[in-house]
Amino acid sequence: MRQIDVRRDFGAAGDGTTDDWSAIENAGLYLERLGGGRMYFPSGRYRLSGTGRNITVRSNIEYFGDGHSSVILGTNAAFISPQGAAFGRSAYGSYAYLPIRDIKAGDRFLELANPSDAAKFQPGDIVIARSTNAIVTPGDVLPYYVEMNRVVGVAGNRLELEDAIDDGWSGLIAANVTHHVAQGYSIHDLRIECDAGYPFFIQGSYKSVIRNCWTRGFALACFNAFTRSMAHDINATVMWSESGASASLFEIETGSVRANFHDIDVYLSGNVPESARYPLFYCQEFSRRTLLRNIRVAAAGTELGLVFQVMSGGHQIENIDVTARKIDKVLDYFSYDPAAYQLNRLGLTLSNVRVETLEATNSFNHGFVLHNDYAGGEVRNVTVRDCTLIGSPGEGDHHLIWFYKGIQNGILFDGVRGRGSVAMNTSARTPNQAGRPSAGDLAFPLKNVMLRNCEFTRITSDEMQRQARYVSCERLMD
Repeated sequence: MRQIDVRRDFGAAGDGTTDDWSAIENAGLYLERLGGGRMYFPSGRYRLSGTGRNITVRSNIEYFGDGHSSVILGTNAAFISPQGAAFGRSAYGSYAYLPIRDIKAGDRFLELANPSDAAKFQPGDIVIARSTNAIVTPGDVLPYYVEMNRVVGVAGNRLELEDAIDDGWSGLIAANVTHHVAQGYSIHDLRIECDAGYPFFIQGSYKSVIRNCWTRGFALACFNAFTRSMAHDINATVMWSESGASASLFEIETGSVRANFHDIDVYLSGNVPESARYPLFYCQEFSRRTLLRNIRVAAAGTELGLVFQVMSGGHQIENIDVTARKIDKVLDYFSYDPAAYQLNRLGLTLSNVRVETLEATNSFNHGFVLHNDYAGGEVRNVTVRDCTLIGSPGEGDHHLIWFYKGIQNGILFDGVRGRGSVAMNTSARTPNQAGRPSAGDLAFPLKNVMLRNCEFTRITSDEMQRQARYVSCERLMD
């Protein structure tokens, strides 16, 4: 594998003043023509001057330095994907799609409806299969389902895939996105600073790794279509400002499947207006099976909104420690429109989470909130285990656990502790045949809901008492 030195071989200055973008870009293009290689940043400060002057992440390139002394100074972003910010959002609507057969969990192939379409792929290509259904917003097409995989063989009208499909789906189209996805790259042993942006803005990765880095910016990263890729052993400084410069620390969006983030420390400072507070951990927009593990967030002087905003998708979140001045909610978990989204059964496992708020009074509003806002929608298969919320609720009605809206089915809270009540929505009733609400028929009943080894201040209603099962729970004194 060819190794190049951006200073010796391509003329980067590394003095913190000179714009080194052209030298780094030329180095990347050189290695790309070779099919990959190693790009070395010796100790120095490499400036990328101006918005849009970013390091394009390219396939099979290892970007590395001498650790903390090799510094990348970005503006709006440092490392960015081949398609920039487009892939995974507006780009989804622009590809030439081919019809394919429905798939099921465990499949190792995609079957194209037209045999001649298979000739558009070869081994090593990246294929996405996406749902025909999508949320269409101005400039964006967000598919309800995306499966990104690498082609290892073509036989007849079948594409053989490198990895088995996790989840079955019906109503699909497929496209070749090879040139818009970076495969097999790594970024490590670098310090990356973007005071007004993202150290990593990765929109389309397949089996790639970011590790052993130090970062500084108003977020850690935005990950879209970050498939079977990982980021770990990162020390991040995040700065929010009153101007509204803020973002989620971990933004995991459409098309990210089996993204893995672990062993990360974040120091967060500054405050933003309430309307500009993003969730710290954002698993939404049809990402699936994310793993977040061993992450610590120190934000003792900062008022936060949400800690976790998670959409159904089989995500696993464990060993998370957050300290903040004040929060709105620990968890906002929701399922999507059951008429369009076929994977609401993929729930959430949240375990070993500790959130401490330091405001003397009214340091949090709510703990764990579950809801589905669509007709006939269910929240399914959620486990919250060994989670503690330490803080002082104010004078109002603050809920530790809140079954807010939608049918709740297969829910376990085990070892959840904090000051706040356990509540459900009892205001809505299912209409009877005459169109009038029925007194005993809740629109949002609880099915197979258990609270075990939990501590809370009270249960808010007789319905809440009847609808769930309680095992070894304790009431905390006000």
